Amino acid sequence: MTRRFALMIDPVAADEPRSDYADTFTQVDAAAPALSVGELSTQRGDGVFESIGVVDGHAQEVVPHLERLAHSARLCDLPVPNLDQWHQAIDHAAAQLDNGESVIKLILSRGVEHGPTPTAWVTAAPAADFTTARQDGVRVVTLDRGYDLGAAERAPWLLLGAKTLSYAVNMAALREAHRRGADDAIFLSND
Repeated sequence: MTRRFALMIDPVAADEPRSDYADTFTQVDAAAPALSVGELSTQRGDGVFESIGVVDGHAQEVVPHLERLAHSARLCDLPVPNLDQWHQAIDHAAAQLDNGESVIKLILSRGVEHGPTPTAWVTAAPAADFTTARQDGVRVVTLDRGYDLGAAERAPWLLLGAKTLSYAVNMAALREAHRRGADDAIFLSND
């Protein structure tokens, strides 16, 4: 696949049973603007996401990814996604992909500030080339997580365990790993 692909999703309540959700997502030009300037995903990183590997048009481990998306949404007080709806959107996106490796990203945000509904979309794009990592391995460095394993229970507002769009700490850790001559970082806690 040489182009990117995107779908905007009109979220349907998790408990709304239907057999076909095709009318709830719309293909958009992945290179064109699609989000409002008031969108909280870009302003504050207020949302959750999942990335799904796709090999030769087959999305990998879709159900566990959808379950983790729903778990993250609950932790962030977002509407729980309708997993059947999202599964159909994933299948639709995967069908657009060429053979080889790709990645599908699922994004669910709080939406526009003071807006009535969340914003949801799915993107698909060619995967990065992992040939070198597969052949030569990766170098990692361990970094202090900064809090113990009990922090999530004591401070649920830290959203530990949610895969949020607010990835600034993760990206800073990756830059630190690179400064130390490594490819990636593994977080450790003091306990």
